[in-house]
Amino acid sequence: MPALVLELIEGPTLAQHLDKQGALAPAEAIEVAHQIAEAMEYAHERGIIHRDLKPANVKFTADGTVKVLDFGLAKALLGEEGSASDPQVSQSPTLTLGTHAGVILGTAAYMAPEQARGKAVDRRADIWAFGVVLFEMLSGRPLFGGETVSDTIARILEREPDWNLLPPQTPERVRELLRRALQKDARKRLRDIGDAKLDLEAARLEAASGFIPSRANAARSGLPPLAWVGLAVLIAAAFAAGAWMRGMQRSARPEVVRLSVVPPPEVSMRGIWISPDGRTLLARGEHRTADAGQDPVRALYRRGIDEFEWKPIAGTDDVQSYDVSADGQWVYFLGPLVRGSPQQQLSRVAIDGNTPPTRVASWNPKWFSWDALPEGGLVVSMGWDSIGIIEPGGTAPRHWARIGWDVPVQMLELNESLPGGHGCLATASYYSAAGWNVDVVAIDLKTGRVNTIEKNAASPRLTPQGRLLVTRGTAVLAAPFDVKQMRRTAEPVTMFEGVRIGNAWEHGSINISGDGTLAYAPGAVDASRRWVGVLQPDGHFEEWNGERRAFEAAPSVSPDGRTVAVTSVPPGQAVYEVLLLTRGQLGVRRLAAFPNEDCVAPVFSPDGHSIAFLRQGNNSTAGVYVADVAGASPPRLVLAATNGTFAFDTPSGWTPDGRSILLQSRDRRKFGIRMLTLGDGPARVRELYSSDGDSGLPTVSPDGRTLAFLDDETGRAQAYVATLGTDGRLGPPVQVSRGGAGGLHWLQAGRTLLYTTPARVLMQVRVAADLSFSPPEVRAKLGDDLNRPEDFGLAPDGSVVVTHRAENEGDVKQFDLVLGFDREVERALARKPRR
Repeated sequence: MPALVLELIEGPTLAQHLDKQGALAPAEAIEVAHQIAEAMEYAHERGIIHRDLKPANVKFTADGTVKVLDFGLAKALLGEEGSASDPQVSQSPTLTLGTHAGVILGTAAYMAPEQARGKAVDRRADIWAFGVVLFEMLSGRPLFGGETVSDTIARILEREPDWNLLPPQTPERVRELLRRALQKDARKRLRDIGDAKLDLEAARLEAASGFIPSRANAARSGLPPLAWVGLAVLIAAAFAAGAWMRGMQRSARPEVVRLSVVPPPEVSMRGIWISPDGRTLLARGEHRTADAGQDPVRALYRRGIDEFEWKPIAGTDDVQSYDVSADGQWVYFLGPLVRGSPQQQLSRVAIDGNTPPTRVASWNPKWFSWDALPEGGLVVSMGWDSIGIIEPGGTAPRHWARIGWDVPVQMLELNESLPGGHGCLATASYYSAAGWNVDVVAIDLKTGRVNTIEKNAASPRLTPQGRLLVTRGTAVLAAPFDVKQMRRTAEPVTMFEGVRIGNAWEHGSINISGDGTLAYAPGAVDASRRWVGVLQPDGHFEEWNGERRAFEAAPSVSPDGRTVAVTSVPPGQAVYEVLLLTRGQLGVRRLAAFPNEDCVAPVFSPDGHSIAFLRQGNNSTAGVYVADVAGASPPRLVLAATNGTFAFDTPSGWTPDGRSILLQSRDRRKFGIRMLTLGDGPARVRELYSSDGDSGLPTVSPDGRTLAFLDDETGRAQAYVATLGTDGRLGPPVQVSRGGAGGLHWLQAGRTLLYTTPARVLMQVRVAADLSFSPPEVRAKLGDDLNRPEDFGLAPDGSVVVTHRAENEGDVKQFDLVLGFDREVERALARKPRR
């Protein structure tokens, strides 16, 4: 549907200002008139005639900028908001009874004589209206006031302006400008509004003093001409300083202003950060290289809020996470010791990017999250069990406190340190009897005491006034907050909805600066509209069966190519279930779903009769299950998890003989690869591989002789292959990818391994039995169609099957900023009734 989108200008009109305060001082009137002239000059140069310039169509923004509104006459208001007998003729409605010569167009009190007669008009009509507005600003009263619209028009046509109404201190240059602008004969009138702007610029020195005498009086004063010039300059400087101070006072608490910024071309950005002083925007961006086999170059980008370009910050390659110091001078970031190194360190760099980064502290692989403290230094978490402080200038935590959880937390994200540095707002994720939970908490940094602030929420932030902001789904909520007690003091109110989320169970991410500017990625992504698609030879995706749901992760394709097993989040829930989709047939069948527990990672057996999957959430029932595809019997537990929330095994594939399941093993943050062999007796588990990095997604070649898997021991996930002996022993691994790798699958015919790069390019490499391999080649460019780079499966014929994004997903197209959002929060909380 076509729509007309106009800029929202919040602030008083010039008409309201004149009604409330009367005439403007000459200096202020000249400044306002100069800005009006600039706006009209811009319009005239583009062939646009306003035809309705008046104080009611001029507004002041919070910083004192003048805006000219309502270009063009678009709606007939006569008889709706006023009439010819309305005494308020200076504020009478715009008359729009046609758009051709012979009809009256405009507002009575500001019409040029030719306009009042219904004749055709040009830009000189705007110059007349400009003169009338300037006269009214100086005198404080309408130039051509009358009891009725007819009386007003008659005065315009018959009377000359009463020049005695102008204040005595009006500069002579301004008087002359008004005489030229208010000539009734359009042929004698000032022809270009740009000339008026130049006259006003020249009059600024005279107007600055408010008492500069006329040229004749200056001659009698005895002062030499240069002395008058010097005095004028000094007074102008004083006036400018005063105007600057008034502007600062007005902008100290600005009106709410909304604006958008876009990522630079060829750079993918997911989130945005704004510095505490509100002057600089930061984002982690991935620049897509021309080489499809290489992963994107990831770095921090900065952009001044008053600038137009994003610029990469040198030395931040492969940045993992970042934060800004409280004074807004430094950006702390986590990244590799050198690019490509598995060793990481915390560094800092000046926010302007003009100095190289310096090391702050070595990163311990057991650390999980971190945040910058208000008084300097950093806070880090050891997994999710304890929390430590790195003092300013220190290189390692000196104080550790055990976190007092009363729930089995699996993930902890430190979001924002509280004023005074005694506490930290964080997001904690865990399983409970109610399923998967994401809560906002506050942690005492000295004692480890935890207060749950808001359940089912994330991204906690504090406004400059100390109000709490959190997100719930796509909504932003606000509540009063007691910093000392680390708790909210009233129920939250919803501010707005529309923050972008990545998955159905997630909550949006926001950030707010110390001057009250909110920054976020908009979009309110509807992940429930994802679908399963098959890549066609011409590059487009064909829908598997037309089903649209909140699908996630890679689909597993049955050996006959007719069915896929895929995980999905039911509407209104936060747990996964396993669904079966038959190609070409609308509808789904639930293979595995349990209340408040996740069922994930379905993998078809080689004969297609069984599916292995992971059930997670409740320690007594968690583990690897095997389900009968036909549904003849309930899923059976084949390997119990030692701790369903911390230590478990995720199915990744089967051996070609169907006797064993390959598992990605997790014990808290340590990963490995194991093989689960099934039989008539108890299942047997054999350790295949482990490393200092995260390893997983094991898959066996069709001939059963080679195991492929991922490992990020070198700093980024890469694809490796190793010989798999008949005794289950694994030979030395060989890296076959470059530039990073995602999902792994073997083609059923031959010994070709497929994987995706972080740039969502599908690569293929041929691996011989002796592990020699060909150079990786591009098989297909999947682009933004995949939800994640690893979310693809293979059909028996080699067709690529993906979990396809919804229509409104994909890279972030813009970021939104709300200047003065803290004022909206204050108003919303003030409106909330108190109990």
